[in-house]
Amino acid sequence: MYGMASGLESQIGGFGVGYIADRFGYRSVFAGLAVVLALVVVGGFVSIKPSAAPSSVSRGRPGIGRSPVGIVCILLLVAELLAAVANAADVLGRSLAMDAGGF
Repeated sequence: MYGMASGLESQIGGFGVGYIADRFGYRSVFAGLAVVLALVVVGGFVSIKPSAAPSSVSRGRPGIGRSPVGIVCILLLVAELLAAVANAADVLGRSLAMDAGGF
């Protein structure tokens, strides 16, 4: 399943990067991806929760809490798609560098 999802993400990322490169140029592709990747890092830092000090009195049953699984799955999907776009930009950059080098 992962292989199929990775291929689909590469196609989506490739089409997105190709459209941006055709419409706005290669400089905007790399500038936009730098911003997106910086937002991913900032999002990771923002999502870290400080650990709470343990209380002496436990309320309710220990070990049972609410977890926003749906939100986490959506964020993971978005992160995976952003990684695919970054991968497509990497492949594009390598191809452009090889073309400029005469390969």
